[in-house]
Amino acid sequence: MFVAHYAANNEYREFGTFDEAKKWLADAWEDDGNDIGFSDETMRGQDYIATITHVSKFVETDNKEKLGYKYNEEAGCSANDDGEEWPYAEDIDSIGNIVLVKKRGEG
Repeated sequence: MFVAHYAANNEYREFGTFDEAKKWLADAWEDDGNDIGFSDETMRGQDYIATITHVSKFVETDNKEKLGYKYNEEAGCSANDDGEEWPYAEDIDSIGNIVLVKKRGEG
């Protein structure tokens, strides 16, 4: 998996092959080159193609249900049996961490 970045428009796209990414950038350069000349960003080497090796993943450590929090109509929030309020925003049902995991191959 590859990502191509076209700095003039701060635009990027993901591609399955290097050649697809290269063609997309080449088309962008041709379009800009014909109308306004090449962008300063392109001229300074800020366009690129990169290989995606890792992606973000949410790893849940706990959630409202496991910790015994239920919505309490009177209080207008989630609370546990001891009356302790859920310490996060009401629309957050689980807590955890973000980690980077190796990108699996396509196919």
